[in-house]
Amino acid sequence: MERLRYLPTQSGTLVLPPVKLRWWNTASQQWQVAELAGETLRVAPARAAGAEASLRGTTAGERWWDLLWGSLAVLFIGGMWFTRRGLERSLRRLYGRWQNFWQPQPLPPLTPSGRKPR
Repeated sequence: MERLRYLPTQSGTLVLPPVKLRWWNTASQQWQVAELAGETLRVAPARAAGAEASLRGTTAGERWWDLLWGSLAVLFIGGMWFTRRGLERSLRRLYGRWQNFWQPQPLPPLTPSGRKPR
Protein backbone atom coordinates (compact mmCIF):
# COMPACT_ATOMS: atom_id res chain seq x y z
CA MET A 1 0.00 0.00 0.00
CA GLU A 2 1.33 3.39 -0.92
CA ARG A 3 0.44 6.56 0.94
CA LEU A 4 1.06 10.18 0.07
CA ARG A 5 1.12 13.05 2.51
CA TYR A 6 0.92 16.64 1.43
CA LEU A 7 2.39 19.39 3.58
CA PRO A 8 1.10 22.71 2.27
CA THR A 9 3.25 25.75 2.96
CA GLN A 10 0.56 28.38 2.35
CA SER A 11 -3.10 28.75 3.23
CA GLY A 12 -5.74 28.69 0.52
CA THR A 13 -7.24 26.11 -1.79
CA LEU A 14 -5.27 23.05 -2.86
CA VAL A 15 -6.48 21.07 -5.88
CA LEU A 16 -5.32 17.46 -6.14
CA PRO A 17 -5.66 16.11 -9.68
CA PRO A 18 -7.20 12.70 -10.43
CA VAL A 19 -4.72 9.80 -10.43
CA LYS A 20 -4.78 6.85 -12.83
CA LEU A 21 -3.25 3.58 -11.66
CA ARG A 22 -2.42 0.72 -14.02
CA TRP A 23 -2.49 -2.68 -12.33
CA TRP A 24 -2.47 -6.37 -13.22
CA ASN A 25 -5.67 -8.25 -12.44
CA THR A 26 -4.65 -11.81 -11.49
CA ALA A 27 -8.23 -13.11 -11.72
CA SER A 28 -8.75 -12.10 -15.37
CA GLN A 29 -5.03 -12.14 -16.31
CA GLN A 30 -5.07 -8.70 -17.91
CA TRP A 31 -4.03 -5.12 -17.25
CA GLN A 32 -6.65 -2.77 -15.85
CA VAL A 33 -6.74 0.92 -15.02
CA ALA A 34 -8.20 2.32 -11.81
CA GLU A 35 -8.82 6.04 -11.39
CA LEU A 36 -8.83 7.93 -8.11
CA ALA A 37 -10.98 11.04 -8.21
CA GLY A 38 -9.41 14.44 -7.70
CA GLU A 39 -9.97 16.39 -4.52
CA THR A 40 -10.18 20.06 -3.58
CA LEU A 41 -8.90 20.89 -0.11
CA ARG A 42 -9.14 24.13 1.85
CA VAL A 43 -5.93 24.78 3.83
CA ALA A 44 -6.28 26.88 6.99
CA PRO A 45 -3.57 29.36 7.96
CA ALA A 46 -0.94 28.23 10.46
CA ARG A 47 -1.26 29.08 14.15
CA ALA A 48 0.79 31.90 15.57
CA ALA A 49 4.33 30.90 16.49
CA GLY A 50 4.87 30.12 20.18
CA ALA A 51 1.24 29.23 20.87
CA GLU A 52 1.99 25.51 21.20
CA ALA A 53 2.20 24.13 24.73
CA SER A 54 5.33 22.17 23.81
CA LEU A 55 7.25 25.40 23.27
CA ARG A 56 6.50 26.83 26.70
CA GLY A 57 9.24 26.73 29.32
CA THR A 58 9.03 24.73 32.51
CA THR A 59 7.37 26.33 35.51
CA ALA A 60 8.68 26.49 39.06
CA GLY A 61 6.30 23.68 40.09
CA GLU A 62 7.73 21.38 37.42
CA ARG A 63 11.26 22.19 38.53
CA TRP A 64 10.27 21.29 42.11
CA TRP A 65 9.09 17.83 40.99
CA ASP A 66 12.30 17.29 39.02
CA LEU A 67 14.33 18.21 42.09
CA LEU A 68 12.26 15.91 44.30
CA TRP A 69 12.64 12.90 41.97
CA GLY A 70 16.36 13.56 41.56
CA SER A 71 16.82 13.71 45.33
CA LEU A 72 14.89 10.47 45.83
CA ALA A 73 17.02 8.76 43.18
CA VAL A 74 20.24 9.93 44.87
CA LEU A 75 18.97 8.75 48.28
CA PHE A 76 17.99 5.35 46.87
CA ILE A 77 21.35 4.85 45.15
CA GLY A 78 23.19 6.00 48.29
CA GLY A 79 21.17 3.63 50.46
CA MET A 80 21.92 0.75 48.12
CA TRP A 81 25.63 1.67 48.23
CA PHE A 82 25.81 1.67 52.02
CA THR A 83 23.84 -1.57 52.43
CA ARG A 84 25.52 -3.46 49.58
CA ARG A 85 27.50 -5.81 51.86
CA GLY A 86 24.45 -6.78 53.88
CA LEU A 87 22.46 -7.24 50.68
CA GLU A 88 25.23 -9.39 49.23
CA ARG A 89 25.27 -11.63 52.33
CA SER A 90 21.49 -11.96 52.25
CA LEU A 91 21.50 -12.84 48.58
CA ARG A 92 24.26 -15.43 49.05
CA ARG A 93 22.33 -17.01 51.94
CA LEU A 94 19.13 -17.03 49.88
CA TYR A 95 20.97 -18.59 46.93
CA GLY A 96 22.42 -21.31 49.20
CA ARG A 97 18.97 -22.11 50.59
CA TRP A 98 17.60 -22.25 47.06
CA GLN A 99 20.28 -24.72 46.00
CA ASN A 100 19.75 -26.85 49.12
CA PHE A 101 16.02 -26.91 48.50
CA TRP A 102 16.51 -28.42 45.05
CA GLN A 103 19.09 -31.04 46.08
CA PRO A 104 17.94 -34.66 45.63
CA GLN A 105 16.81 -36.18 48.92
CA PRO A 106 17.41 -39.89 49.65
CA LEU A 107 14.24 -41.91 50.05
CA PRO A 108 13.76 -44.39 52.90
CA PRO A 109 14.15 -48.06 51.97
CA LEU A 110 11.08 -49.71 50.50
CA THR A 111 11.17 -52.70 52.89
CA PRO A 112 10.25 -52.10 56.52
CA SER A 113 13.02 -52.55 59.05
CA GLY A 114 13.35 -56.06 60.52
CA ARG A 115 12.07 -57.82 57.40
CA LYS A 116 14.24 -59.46 54.83
CA PRO A 117 13.63 -58.89 51.17
CA ARG A 118 12.45 -62.00 49.27
